[in-house]
Amino acid sequence: MNGRPRRLRRSRAAAPCRGAGRVRQCAGSVPVRRCAAAVVVRQCLGAVLIALALAAAGCSALSPSPDRSRFFFLTPVAATAPPAGAAPLALGLAEVSFPAYLDRAELVTRIAANEIQVSATDRWAEPLAASFTRVLAMDLEARLATHEVVRSPWYGTTRLDGVLAVVVEQFEADGAKGCARLVARWSLRDGAGKRLLRKGVTTLERPFAATADPPPAAAAQATARAAGAASGAGAERAGGPSPRSALVVAALSQVLADFSGELAAAVEQAVRGTEERPR
Repeated sequence: MNGRPRRLRRSRAAAPCRGAGRVRQCAGSVPVRRCAAAVVVRQCLGAVLIALALAAAGCSALSPSPDRSRFFFLTPVAATAPPAGAAPLALGLAEVSFPAYLDRAELVTRIAANEIQVSATDRWAEPLAASFTRVLAMDLEARLATHEVVRSPWYGTTRLDGVLAVVVEQFEADGAKGCARLVARWSLRDGAGKRLLRKGVTTLERPFAATADPPPAAAAQATARAAGAASGAGAERAGGPSPRSALVVAALSQVLADFSGELAAAVEQAVRGTEERPR
């Protein structure tokens, strides 16, 4: 009888946490529920701080930045006067073929024999093949004293003295040589497009800073930006526009004008018979 109360007291002391609503405690420590709540608060606070930091970084990264894009186009170059009394010619200009690597909006620079660099900011204002064909037709009209350079397609009843076809293989800036370079294959046929009159492969180059008689607008732009040419390489590496691009486009316009002069001479010789045609 005297031992039973002592056993009951021991059992009650051994189970102080039993029953609903009781909190288990350790000697000299905070209740477990309060510890868990503190951990959750710290985790939430850390998550909030991380979210605020990411939001601040995102705002700075997504803030609007100035558009550094610049747009260029080829320009016809004034040609020498055609021979006095020459009868105008009706010349058909077939669709000019371009390589796939130039079929893009960005300006392309050849930096090695098998490597090109595409500008991040400088672009053509119109498709390069269309611009090349349009300016070539205008240059030929000036050199041949005719407004009858008909671009493909044309009606079957159109009377033509000759049909010119051009396949461009290279038409870009050569960074290693510092010049604009054109390589093109061309052929001239009779008005019906059947008999071959002449054909050839043309390779032309023009230095960036030494183009003769550049288009006025391009020359003005090139002069205005020439002072910043020294910083152009750094700007291009940093992703900004290169002041050299205006000089490049002026040189490309000039090399295209040189090409039109060679083609005009071939047309004069083959169609007008200014010299004996090769057999």
